[in-house]
Amino acid sequence: YVAQNGSEFPFVSDVLGSSPTTDSVGEKDTISVFTEFQIPVTETIQAQLAIRHEDISDAGSTTVGKFAIGWEATDWLLIRGSAQTAFRAPNLVQVNQAQVARFGSRVDAVYQYITENNTTTASGMDKDSKYTIQRFAMGAEDLQSEESTNTSIGFVIQPSQLDGLTITYDAWKIEKDKTIGLFGRDNHTILDLALLLENGTNNCDAFMGNTAVLRDTEELDDGVLGLFSTAGICPVGQAYRVVDEYINMAKRTLEGQDIGINYNLDTSLGNFRFRYNATFTDTFKQVPTGNFSTIENAQASGAIPAYVNLKGFGDLLGIDGNYDEKHSMKLSWGKGPWGVSLSGLKKGDFIQSSLTLSDGTEYVVPSMTTMDAAVHYKFDLGGSTARLKFAVKNFNDERAPTADRFFGFFADAHQDYGRNYYLSLKVDM
Repeated sequence: YVAQNGSEFPFVSDVLGSSPTTDSVGEKDTISVFTEFQIPVTETIQAQLAIRHEDISDAGSTTVGKFAIGWEATDWLLIRGSAQTAFRAPNLVQVNQAQVARFGSRVDAVYQYITENNTTTASGMDKDSKYTIQRFAMGAEDLQSEESTNTSIGFVIQPSQLDGLTITYDAWKIEKDKTIGLFGRDNHTILDLALLLENGTNNCDAFMGNTAVLRDTEELDDGVLGLFSTAGICPVGQAYRVVDEYINMAKRTLEGQDIGINYNLDTSLGNFRFRYNATFTDTFKQVPTGNFSTIENAQASGAIPAYVNLKGFGDLLGIDGNYDEKHSMKLSWGKGPWGVSLSGLKKGDFIQSSLTLSDGTEYVVPSMTTMDAAVHYKFDLGGSTARLKFAVKNFNDERAPTADRFFGFFADAHQDYGRNYYLSLKVDM
C-alpha cells in the first residue's frame, strides 16, 4: 500500500487502522557477580552490605552496592536507613527494534501558534491544532544504562501492649541520571516553532527548521498562507511524521514518604487482618538539557507563548498521571476453610497539562477510588488442596475520570472496566 504522500512500508501498513511493525531480533549476554554480608555491629545494631557487578554485552559493565543499617532502640522501636546505587540497562526493544512507526494525535505547536489569535481557521483546522502525527524511530544503539542513587530513613513500631500491630514509616529519595525517554512529538513541533520564530520570514525557500519533523509539501491554500503571514513566520505544511529516537535525559529527582499499618488479630471468631499502605510523593523533577533546554529558554524569553505546553521536564508532580498520593487498604477475615476480604485503592488527582487554557486555567483529573470484595472456600480435591474464589472487582462501579485521551480517560493512571466479576479455582498439586 502506498499513501497519498508517497509513504509505504514501514511508514504505513497494509492493514487498515494498524501501525506497521518490522521484524526484529536482538540478544544480550550478562555476566553477574553478587555478594552480601550480614554484619552484627552490636546486640542492637545490624548492618547489611551488598555489592553487585554486571557486564552486559550491549550496555557495558557496572558495579552497584547497598548499605543498610537497623537499630533496635527499644523492644518496640526499630530505626532503619539505607543507601544504594542502582542501574537499568536499555531493553532489547529499545536497542534492536529496527523501525518503529506509531500513529497518535498530537498538538502541532506551529499551527497552534498561527491559529491561537484567530476567531476562524482555514482548511477545517481545529484551534487546538491536534491531529494525527506519526512517530517513527529506529533502534538506539548508543543508549546508556540508567543510573540512580536511592536513600531512605524510617522506623518500625511494634507496641508490646498491642500484639499484632506493626506501623512503618520511611522517607525516601531517588536521584536518577541518564533516564531513558523520548523528546516527544509535541516537543519536536515546539522546537520547530522556536526555529521558525527565530528565522522570521527570512529566506523561506531555504529554511530547514527542525529536520526531525516531516511536513506535507503540498501547496498551502490562501487561508493558511494568510495565517502564517499574520504570524510573521515562514509557511510550512502540517506535520505528518516525527523522527523521535530514545535518548538519555539528565537527572531526575523523586522524593516521598511511605506509611504502612498492619494489624493481625486472632479470636475465637476467626483471624482478622487489616493492612493499609500510603505513598506520598513530594518531589518529581526532571532537569532539562539539550533540546529540552532550547525550548525552555525560548519560552522563558517570551518567544514561545505561555499557552504552548512544554512536556517531559521541570516540575512533573501532579501533572499528566503523576499523582502525588496513593492509598491502598485491605481488611480480611478467615476461619477454617472460609475467607472474606474487602479492599480499596485510591489514586490522587492531577492536572492534564494539554488542556490548560491560555489564561492559565487548568483541567484537574479528579482522584479515583475503587473497592473490591471476595469470598473463598478451601476444600480437599482428590488429596490436593483446592480453593474456589468468587470476587467482585470495583463493586462501587467507579468509572475512570474524564480526560482528553484515548477512550476518554487517562489510561496511564486509570482503568475503566466498571464493575466486573470473576470466579477462579486453584489446586495445589
